Amino acid sequence: MVIFNKEIINNYENLYKTKEGYDVIIYTGEKANIKEFHAHSLILKTQSKFFKTAFTKDIQKKDGCFILNLRNSPDIFEILLSYMYCGNIDLTKLQSCKILNFLLSSDELEFQIHSNIQETLVGDHHDFVIKNI
Repeated sequence: MVIFNKEIINNYENLYKTKEGYDVIIYTGEKANIKEFHAHSLILKTQSKFFKTAFTKDIQKKDGCFILNLRNSPDIFEILLSYMYCGNIDLTKLQSCKILNFLLSSDELEFQIHSNIQETLVGDHHDFVIKNI
């Protein structure tokens, strides 16, 4: 059997970057720090129980797109959205605080995070965890 996982991931990554055919507009942040994201409801629903529920309820649609307003940090949501599409995250480029906020946001959005991310936070950022949790 031939497995084309890398090609499939590349296709999702391209979809994430181009936003082609998006049907969701998500506004994250608060007042002066609001960012607009374009995404695909199918991707979001398959990755998150929160989004699966949100898209089955009556939510506002404008010009054929679902509109959602979230309080998540735009920086953290961008990391989470990229992870939903591409399935990877470079934890070496993130500070302890961002990793923790990433995990908290993923929990809030009912998104299953690979246990390696939790292990990295606890193992590699032990001092931060002890001081802040």
